Amino acid sequence: MEDIKALKSLYLETDLSGCVVVAPDLPEFRKVAERLTEELKGRFGGEFPVILQGPGDPCPPPGEGTAVLLGNMAVLPSLAYLYYRHYVYCDLLYPGRDGWVVRTVHNPFGDGRNFVVLGGSDPSGVGEAVERFLSGLGPEPKLGHIVEVRTGLFPCEVPPDLPRKVEKVIKYQLVEGNPSMAFFPALASGLLYHLTGKVAWAEIWRDMFFKYFSDVVGDTSRKPTGRAEFWIWALVLTWDLIEESPAFGDPERLRVTQVLLDYTRRAARMSYLSPDNLPPGAVRWNHQTFNALSCWFGGEYFSKYYGLPEAEEWKELAEKCFEGMRGATRSHDEGGGYSSLTPEHTLIYILSRGDLDWARSEEVRAMAEWAFLVHDPTGRPVGFGDSVGWTKGRSSRYRRLWAILAAVTGEGRYAWMERWAGGGPGPVRPRAGGLIEAYTEWSRPAYAAGVTPEPPFDHSGVRAVAPLDRKVYELEAVSGGPPHDRTVDKVAFREGLGRGSAYLLWDGFGGGRHGHSDSNGVLRYHEHGRAWVVDGGYNSETGPQYHNILLVVRDGRMADVPPFCTLEAVADLPEVKLGVLSLDRYGGLGWTRAIVRRRKRYFLVLDEAIVEEEGDYDLRLLWRWLGDAEHEGCVLRVAQEGAGAVQVSAGPEGRTRKELRHFVGRFPVWGEYPYAGPEVTVWEQRDMCRMGREDRKFWANVFLSSAGRTPEPYELTRVGEGAVQLVDPQGRSTLAGFGPFSSEDVEVDGLCFLLESEGPRVLVRGTSARVGGRSLASDGPVTCEADLDRGRLVLEAEGTVELELTSDARRVLLDGRRADASTGGGRVRLSVPSGRHVIGLRERRSWRVPDLPPVPYFPAFTPPESCKLRPVREVHLGGSVTASVPGREGAIVGCEDGKVVRLDPDLEVRWRTGRCSGPSGAPTASSARWAGPAS
Repeated sequence: MEDIKALKSLYLETDLSGCVVVAPDLPEFRKVAERLTEELKGRFGGEFPVILQGPGDPCPPPGEGTAVLLGNMAVLPSLAYLYYRHYVYCDLLYPGRDGWVVRTVHNPFGDGRNFVVLGGSDPSGVGEAVERFLSGLGPEPKLGHIVEVRTGLFPCEVPPDLPRKVEKVIKYQLVEGNPSMAFFPALASGLLYHLTGKVAWAEIWRDMFFKYFSDVVGDTSRKPTGRAEFWIWALVLTWDLIEESPAFGDPERLRVTQVLLDYTRRAARMSYLSPDNLPPGAVRWNHQTFNALSCWFGGEYFSKYYGLPEAEEWKELAEKCFEGMRGATRSHDEGGGYSSLTPEHTLIYILSRGDLDWARSEEVRAMAEWAFLVHDPTGRPVGFGDSVGWTKGRSSRYRRLWAILAAVTGEGRYAWMERWAGGGPGPVRPRAGGLIEAYTEWSRPAYAAGVTPEPPFDHSGVRAVAPLDRKVYELEAVSGGPPHDRTVDKVAFREGLGRGSAYLLWDGFGGGRHGHSDSNGVLRYHEHGRAWVVDGGYNSETGPQYHNILLVVRDGRMADVPPFCTLEAVADLPEVKLGVLSLDRYGGLGWTRAIVRRRKRYFLVLDEAIVEEEGDYDLRLLWRWLGDAEHEGCVLRVAQEGAGAVQVSAGPEGRTRKELRHFVGRFPVWGEYPYAGPEVTVWEQRDMCRMGREDRKFWANVFLSSAGRTPEPYELTRVGEGAVQLVDPQGRSTLAGFGPFSSEDVEVDGLCFLLESEGPRVLVRGTSARVGGRSLASDGPVTCEADLDRGRLVLEAEGTVELELTSDARRVLLDGRRADASTGGGRVRLSVPSGRHVIGLRERRSWRVPDLPPVPYFPAFTPPESCKLRPVREVHLGGSVTASVPGREGAIVGCEDGKVVRLDPDLEVRWRTGRCSGPSGAPTASSARWAGPAS
């Protein structure tokens, strides 16, 4: 491999003779173009043709010689062509109101052809640019290098002490901060020269470049070196924008070019792009695509300007990498912000090639929809995998992804998403520390194309990304996991698009790069503008003990969490939104979780573990709450500034502890959160016992929040092996749980159910339900929400089903039309096709679900074999003990003969009952009210 011997020609002279003027085909721009051409004819003679371009895809500037381009990327396709290749920043944001740009673009395609850009964000700005250009013309139609800008977005004057401060920031980031961001202030300085035309910014770039790469990177004793291969691509692009600056002589240009060559070669040699790590067609992750961008743009530069054969090899390597993303709907990254990088890198690559069909494809749109799904109502990405919990300001890395999609598709939903998450990049202030943010904001254009925002209302409700992207599944596939069509990536509950609306994100995938062991875990509960249940941490906190999941310890060993959940059901019903996920072969058991959102009221989470392998189990259901928490019994009250939340458990009471996580040991994960301290309260609901095959454990938790004070807790009572009775502060009761369920007044055969005494009754993937004197039966599984007081039943059928309902209705509507139904005898029978339907029943009488008296259920308890017990005190109850539920005020004990005894803490009998039985034949006490079992 040879070094650079001779520098490329800069083509600094631009010849206007016979140039074409390219303008938008709009009245206000035609006028400006006519003014320009008339003036050029009067000064230089000859013809200066005007070519008008209407709306359309980006296209190369017409003609074979110089072209003068008027407008911005939103109105001129030829200017958009340069824009997407990072040669021109000129859109509806930059240079901004009352701003203008006069710029020469030198040999961008390696064919010796130059262009002149007379740009602005509006017609008046373009008119000003034309006047400025004409005022600077000399007697000959020849131009030198021009960068003249008026903008209020960037500092045009550089403070005298800024270079020293920039150097200090770079050294700090290398030694104590984030070394991969160390050179960002210098990169920003180069961009600011391009965006302002002030040579002082290019001089800062020059001086910092030589200090950094000579004194730091060249010194092998100094580690780390800032992982330059991750941003060499941006360095190449910046250099191509500023190389013509008077800040650089030929010796300096040669040194810079050689460093770029060395580091592009280094990027191509990185193991991330080795054949073993780059299987054809596989989905990629950010470490690969960062290096691929460096190979692509480095290859472009050294191929078109220096004709290096190896540069074509780098481009082929980049193509091989990015082709793996064709057809992918997400990256292989599974970390809050990291997941944004590869989709954005892919779009940058796509646009630089001009492949708009790929940019507009369904899989790229799916990336943008996935991105919205993982943002809370305030427009911030949820922390999962390797992530930071909260950062000040506009923290979403996904904004540019949505901006690009809005620009290339013209769809308002993506423009709305970008604005919702903070909008385009903001103004830059002349501060050394602020230059890091300036680089992250402006290292790519803003893609401000003026698309009218349209709210994505279809994201309201519950949405599941299912199945998981096939390419990710194939890379992560494990034996014994669910088939691909049963997998799920994420499930999001979003009650509207307001910033105070209720939101919950649930993870169905616990693998991927930067991923954590959080399958089936709640990643975020957010409501009233507050983050309540939270995740977030970095690579030292990847294990299941750091997440909102069921932690399984069997025979003294903590179980590995399988990466794939199975999607059992998801239902977006009018009043109730719910999902059911399961995790099989998890430490010897199967774990099913159902999450229910009752509109405007609460979230209910039901968890059931069914043993597959006998053993001593230590099961810990974990919840992480942000805020000041008070734990009493089965109630956790949480307060943040201006809002409160409460969680109620059906038992066990468990314990709470404080936890403080740090991002890579530097700062608290939640240190910048404005409404509560950085500590998180962990509520651990723990069960320890020996369990045999088919034994079950069940947990139920309800949580809600309110603006202002902490809301009143609900009353939550277990009424069976997998069911609870929920009573709100107004006395309205709800029965919910996993099916099948049977009692005197209620019988359900289905995956799960929710039955309100006043309101909707929901059956999930069931075939029958009976509540009081009413029943529903189907010959195939259905999911439905019945509100028969209003004469409406919303039903989703997996296939055509025959349905029978208890109803005295004589007229039945199916999707608003008269149904071919059999009525009479208090029954309605009809055939319902596959899909979602609304059934209308004109009832002649109203009905209510009978009140369901709570029947506390006490599961049997077998101590682990490893647990060594010795008698301390004895009490004779007249029979063998089959169930015991201890509490702070004593215990309730069930005997083999069916009697139940209430003991004080000193084991004195407070009361006893006669023989009684409850669900599954378990000993019960109808007079005892207990918040839940604690075994």
